Amino acid sequence: MATKPDAAAAAALAERVRRPVEFAWLDIDGSPIRVTNAPYPFTFAGTGDEDLDGHVFDALDERLVNVGAIKTKEGGGDTVTLTLMGLTGLDGEMMDEISDRERYQGREARLWRAMLDPQNLTRLGSIWCYYTGYMSVPKVMGNAQSQTISLEIESYLSFFGAPSGRTYLDQQSFDPADHSAELAIAIANGMSKRTQ
Repeated sequence: MATKPDAAAAAALAERVRRPVEFAWLDIDGSPIRVTNAPYPFTFAGTGDEDLDGHVFDALDERLVNVGAIKTKEGGGDTVTLTLMGLTGLDGEMMDEISDRERYQGREARLWRAMLDPQNLTRLGSIWCYYTGYMSVPKVMGNAQSQTISLEIESYLSFFGAPSGRTYLDQQSFDPADHSAELAIAIANGMSKRTQ
C-alpha cells in the first residue's frame, strides 16, 4: 500500500487546479464506517490493501465533514479530529451507540488521499494512506437546532513513545494522610496489609 502519491498523483498535485479527495475507515465494532468526500461513492480493487479492496466508501457532503490538520513530527503525528457538522435531533438509539465506549475507544482508524481529474472527476494515480491511528470516544456538542460530533484519532506511533514517568505513588506529598501508595506496593508484593 502506497504511503505517498505516485508519479501521476504527484503531477496532479502540481497542477494549478487540483481536486484532492479523502477516504476514511473507522473500525467501529459491529458497524465499520467507510466514507469519502469525493462527489460519488468509491469501490477499490487491486490496491493490495484489505481495508480498501472490495469495500464501498460512501460519499458524504464535504461541507458537513471536516478532517482536522495533520502535523507530523518526530515520534508520529499529532492527534487528528474528525468532525461531522449540521446534525439535528440525534435520537436515543444513536446517542447510545455514540456513548458506547467499547465500540470506538482504542479501535483503528485510517485516512487515505487520492487525486481526481478536475474535469471528469476520474481518479488520477494511486491512493495513498496518510494517517493511521486509534479512536477515542466521540463527543457530541450543540443544541436542538444543530449538533456536531467530533472524534479524535491518536497516532499509532504515540503508543510506542517514551513513558511519561507519571505516577500516583507520590500522592502522600500532596496529602500526608494518604497511604494508598504504600498499600498498592504491599498488595503487589503479596502482603495483605500495610505495616505501621
